[in-house]
Amino acid sequence: MSQNAPPHAYLTVEQAQRNLRERFKNAAIETYELDARILTGFALGLDDVGLITQASRNVTEEEYDILEKTCLVRLEGKPVSRITGVKEFYSLPFKISSATLDPRPDSECLVESALIIAEKLAKLARKPLRVLDLGTGSGCLLIAFAHACRQKGIQVEGLGVDISSSAIRQARINAALNGIENSVDFKQSNWFENVSGRFDIIISNPPYIASDEIEGLAPEVRFHDPSAALDGGSDGLDAYKHIIAAMTTFIKPGGCVLFEIGSSQAALVTDIVRQSISTHQNVAISCVSDLAGLDRVVQLEFNRNS
Repeated sequence: MSQNAPPHAYLTVEQAQRNLRERFKNAAIETYELDARILTGFALGLDDVGLITQASRNVTEEEYDILEKTCLVRLEGKPVSRITGVKEFYSLPFKISSATLDPRPDSECLVESALIIAEKLAKLARKPLRVLDLGTGSGCLLIAFAHACRQKGIQVEGLGVDISSSAIRQARINAALNGIENSVDFKQSNWFENVSGRFDIIISNPPYIASDEIEGLAPEVRFHDPSAALDGGSDGLDAYKHIIAAMTTFIKPGGCVLFEIGSSQAALVTDIVRQSISTHQNVAISCVSDLAGLDRVVQLEFNRNS
């Protein structure tokens, strides 16, 4: 390469990706390899197949400039999904915005748990199943669940609610993106405020970080996820208390309520349930662990005669 050649001269797609990988690795970014692949593809407009088939072609000056800007933003701590505007969840694409929480792999545990319940209820000839998602955000939980139910032949009528009108708009976009808009609807509501009727399944991933712990979160979370989707009040349990106090009005007999929780909150949320429900209501309370073995979902199965 000539001494006067621009930085991009003779740089191939493969070399550009390798360059990002090394820079991210040197910056101690744990997911350096994945981030480099995604961001190289994003900057150059290539999917995974394109990164392979065009690996030996040279990067243009315009592509190099975009790639460099993308790399620097990532090195400054911006999450990959906030750069690309898309996050994969449950093998589906979701567009995210500043109004929505970045979907986490841990939350797939809630979808899996709800799916098991849906299969049980479907065998009881409950169709379509009415499902409510409280604090829907990007809509990832409800959309992934409804999508999986459709693949299993389970009919679902889903409703996702959120206090943020911007989040509701984003959820509708994601429902259409994943071809599930005919099975789910979204409405602005402060928890149950604008909700009516009863549901077979209620799911929720509410804010559960204690207010004084927000400052200690990773910068990628603290500076880029909406605070309203993180802050659960002084003890992190405000949303659970509110939802649990009202849930029996909205759950059908034999229905199920599933909460995502922080890994240390299972006993605390269980205690709130026991203190809130009537003594005559028969509720089976269980906890589901995620792939890391951490408590992730509290599941409440109501007796059909409750």
